[in-house]
Amino acid sequence: MTAVLLPMTIISGLFGMNVGGLPLVDTALGFWVVTAISVVVVCARCESLAAMSPVASVRTSLHAERAAGAQTRQVGPQ
Repeated sequence: MTAVLLPMTIISGLFGMNVGGLPLVDTALGFWVVTAISVVVVCARCESLAAMSPVASVRTSLHAERAAGAQTRQVGPQ
């Protein structure tokens, strides 16, 4: 249900803000500047959360183990 309602919530939140007295209200690109800053902040936060997740550390350790195994693997009959 959240996946369905989240885009509508974001859009209504962006266009429904009371912006009186805020910076960039008087400029033509103010809305787009604020939107771009918001997107950058969200992307940075998502990246930092992904890096801190236990799944990311498991993937990193598995990748390191595979890389180490590939370097020590011998080719040919043993």
